[in-house]
Amino acid sequence: MRLCIECGRAITGRSDKKFCSEMCRNSFHNKRNRRETVIQETNRILQKNYRILQGFLSGNEREITIIRVKSEGFDFNLFTSIEFSPSGEPCFYCYDTGYVVMNDCSIKIVSPSNYFSLQSKI
Repeated sequence: MRLCIECGRAITGRSDKKFCSEMCRNSFHNKRNRRETVIQETNRILQKNYRILQGFLSGNEREITIIRVKSEGFDFNLFTSIEFSPSGEPCFYCYDTGYVVMNDCSIKIVSPSNYFSLQSKI
């Protein structure tokens, strides 16, 4: 006996059926698409954050106010990784470009893996 992959009820009919009803089929695909939508939205925000950081770097701007970055649409809630300096200062990365939140309401943008090597020399 075959069971519906959505609700677990018995399936009657064709031998290759996976769902007991249209409602179960729609429910299964809606759940799957909802998860994919969340992933796509997260990736879209991360890519936008990356473009914003790269835009400031290409303009040779390394230190920018948080207000200015937010006005570009930067989302501080999402980042791909975090690295801590020996003193415990966090550097948030969006792919290969990082930023450090400074005390004076600004951020310092750092190139890939340069920040902590520079800090150790200071």
